[in-house]
Amino acid sequence: MTSSLDSLIAVAERLALVPALAAKRAADAIRELVGEEFDEGRDPYGTAWKPIEDVTLERRQVSRDPTPLTDTTGLRESLNVYARADGHGVALEIGRPGHPAAPHQDGWAGSSGTGPARPILPGRGMPDSWEAAIEEAVTEAIEEEVGRAVLP
Repeated sequence: MTSSLDSLIAVAERLALVPALAAKRAADAIRELVGEEFDEGRDPYGTAWKPIEDVTLERRQVSRDPTPLTDTTGLRESLNVYARADGHGVALEIGRPGHPAAPHQDGWAGSSGTGPARPILPGRGMPDSWEAAIEEAVTEAIEEEVGRAVLP
Protein backbone atom coordinates (compact mmCIF):
# COMPACT_ATOMS: atom_id res chain seq x y z
CA MET A 1 0.00 0.00 0.00
CA THR A 2 2.79 2.41 0.87
CA SER A 3 4.51 1.98 -2.51
CA SER A 4 1.24 2.76 -4.33
CA LEU A 5 0.76 5.85 -2.23
CA ASP A 6 4.38 6.88 -2.80
CA SER A 7 3.83 6.46 -6.55
CA LEU A 8 0.75 8.66 -6.47
CA ILE A 9 2.58 11.30 -4.46
CA ALA A 10 5.49 11.23 -6.92
CA VAL A 11 3.15 11.73 -9.89
CA ALA A 12 1.24 14.51 -8.08
CA GLU A 13 4.49 16.33 -7.30
CA ARG A 14 5.56 16.14 -10.93
CA LEU A 15 2.14 17.30 -12.16
CA ALA A 16 2.43 20.38 -9.96
CA LEU A 17 5.20 21.52 -12.33
CA VAL A 18 2.98 21.27 -15.42
CA PRO A 19 1.45 24.79 -15.40
CA ALA A 20 4.83 26.53 -15.46
CA LEU A 21 6.29 24.20 -18.08
CA ALA A 22 3.20 24.35 -20.26
CA ALA A 23 3.02 28.15 -20.00
CA LYS A 24 6.60 28.51 -21.26
CA ARG A 25 5.96 26.16 -24.18
CA ALA A 26 2.66 27.81 -25.02
CA ALA A 27 4.26 31.27 -24.95
CA ASP A 28 6.95 30.13 -27.38
CA ALA A 29 4.34 28.59 -29.70
CA ILE A 30 2.09 31.67 -29.63
CA ARG A 31 5.08 33.93 -30.35
CA GLU A 32 5.74 31.81 -33.46
CA LEU A 33 2.06 31.98 -34.50
CA VAL A 34 1.96 35.77 -34.23
CA GLY A 35 5.18 35.91 -36.27
CA GLU A 36 3.43 33.87 -38.95
CA GLU A 37 0.58 36.41 -38.94
CA PHE A 38 3.05 39.15 -39.84
CA ASP A 39 4.74 36.96 -42.47
CA GLU A 40 1.43 36.05 -44.09
CA GLY A 41 -0.48 39.30 -43.51
CA ARG A 42 -3.41 37.77 -41.67
CA ASP A 43 -5.21 37.82 -38.34
CA PRO A 44 -5.09 35.00 -35.75
CA TYR A 45 -8.09 33.33 -37.41
CA GLY A 46 -6.50 33.19 -40.87
CA THR A 47 -8.34 36.15 -42.42
CA ALA A 48 -6.08 38.28 -44.61
CA TRP A 49 -5.47 41.81 -43.44
CA LYS A 50 -6.89 44.48 -45.72
CA PRO A 51 -4.28 45.43 -48.31
CA ILE A 52 -2.40 48.69 -48.15
CA GLU A 53 -4.21 51.48 -49.99
CA ASP A 54 -2.67 52.80 -53.22
CA VAL A 55 -2.44 56.30 -51.72
CA THR A 56 -0.31 54.91 -48.88
CA LEU A 57 1.95 53.08 -51.31
CA GLU A 58 2.35 56.27 -53.35
CA ARG A 59 3.11 58.36 -50.25
CA ARG A 60 5.79 55.87 -49.22
CA GLN A 61 7.06 55.66 -52.80
CA VAL A 62 6.83 51.88 -52.71
CA SER A 63 6.49 50.10 -56.03
CA ARG A 64 5.56 46.70 -54.63
CA ASP A 65 2.54 45.72 -52.57
CA PRO A 66 4.08 44.94 -49.18
CA THR A 67 2.37 42.95 -46.48
CA PRO A 68 0.48 45.33 -44.18
CA LEU A 69 2.13 46.24 -40.87
CA THR A 70 5.59 45.30 -42.13
CA ASP A 71 6.98 48.52 -43.64
CA THR A 72 9.17 48.76 -40.57
CA THR A 73 9.92 46.02 -38.08
CA GLY A 74 8.96 48.17 -35.08
CA LEU A 75 5.53 46.71 -34.41
CA ARG A 76 6.62 43.12 -34.88
CA GLU A 77 9.72 43.63 -32.75
CA SER A 78 7.59 45.06 -29.97
CA LEU A 79 5.93 41.65 -29.54
CA ASN A 80 6.58 40.14 -26.13
CA VAL A 81 5.00 36.76 -25.33
CA TYR A 82 6.10 35.15 -22.10
CA ALA A 83 5.09 32.77 -19.35
CA ARG A 84 3.83 34.69 -16.36
CA ALA A 85 6.22 34.89 -13.44
CA ASP A 86 3.81 32.90 -11.27
CA GLY A 87 3.89 30.08 -13.83
CA HIS A 88 0.15 30.16 -14.36
CA GLY A 89 -0.52 31.37 -17.85
CA VAL A 90 0.89 33.38 -20.69
CA ALA A 91 1.11 37.14 -21.06
CA LEU A 92 1.26 38.84 -24.42
CA GLU A 93 2.15 42.44 -25.11
CA ILE A 94 2.55 44.17 -28.44
CA GLY A 95 3.16 47.78 -29.22
CA ARG A 96 5.03 50.51 -27.42
CA PRO A 97 5.28 54.28 -27.69
CA GLY A 98 6.04 55.05 -31.31
CA HIS A 99 4.73 51.66 -32.42
CA PRO A 100 1.26 51.31 -30.92
CA ALA A 101 -0.69 48.19 -31.84
CA ALA A 102 -4.17 49.23 -30.67
CA PRO A 103 -5.04 51.36 -33.74
CA HIS A 104 -4.32 48.37 -35.98
CA GLN A 105 -6.40 46.02 -33.87
CA ASP A 106 -9.63 47.99 -34.26
CA GLY A 107 -8.91 50.44 -37.09
CA TRP A 108 -8.18 54.13 -36.68
CA ALA A 109 -9.28 57.59 -37.70
CA GLY A 110 -7.34 60.78 -37.30
CA SER A 111 -6.16 63.97 -38.92
CA SER A 112 -4.26 62.03 -41.58
CA GLY A 113 -7.22 59.85 -42.54
CA THR A 114 -8.46 56.44 -41.56
CA GLY A 115 -7.10 52.94 -41.51
CA PRO A 116 -8.78 49.55 -41.48
CA ALA A 117 -8.66 47.06 -38.65
CA ARG A 118 -5.81 44.59 -39.04
CA PRO A 119 -6.13 42.52 -35.87
CA ILE A 120 -2.95 41.06 -34.46
CA LEU A 121 -4.48 39.59 -31.30
CA PRO A 122 -7.61 37.45 -30.98
CA GLY A 123 -10.81 39.36 -30.49
CA ARG A 124 -13.57 36.80 -30.86
CA GLY A 125 -12.52 33.77 -28.91
CA MET A 126 -9.46 31.58 -28.96
CA PRO A 127 -8.14 30.93 -32.50
CA ASP A 128 -7.94 27.23 -33.36
CA SER A 129 -4.18 27.45 -33.93
CA TRP A 130 -3.60 29.03 -30.50
CA GLU A 131 -5.86 26.48 -28.82
CA ALA A 132 -3.98 23.63 -30.50
CA ALA A 133 -0.62 25.13 -29.45
CA ILE A 134 -1.76 25.42 -25.83
CA GLU A 135 -3.21 21.91 -25.82
CA GLU A 136 0.01 20.52 -27.26
CA ALA A 137 2.10 22.40 -24.68
CA VAL A 138 0.00 21.05 -21.80
CA THR A 139 -0.03 17.49 -23.16
CA GLU A 140 3.74 17.47 -23.66
CA ALA A 141 4.36 18.87 -20.19
CA ILE A 142 2.08 16.27 -18.57
CA GLU A 143 3.67 13.39 -20.48
CA GLU A 144 7.16 14.60 -19.68
CA GLU A 145 6.52 15.10 -15.97
CA VAL A 146 4.59 11.86 -15.47
CA GLY A 147 7.43 10.07 -17.26
CA ARG A 148 9.92 11.63 -14.84
CA ALA A 149 7.99 10.55 -11.75
CA VAL A 150 9.88 7.87 -9.86
CA LEU A 151 7.62 4.87 -9.87
CA PRO A 152 8.41 1.66 -8.00
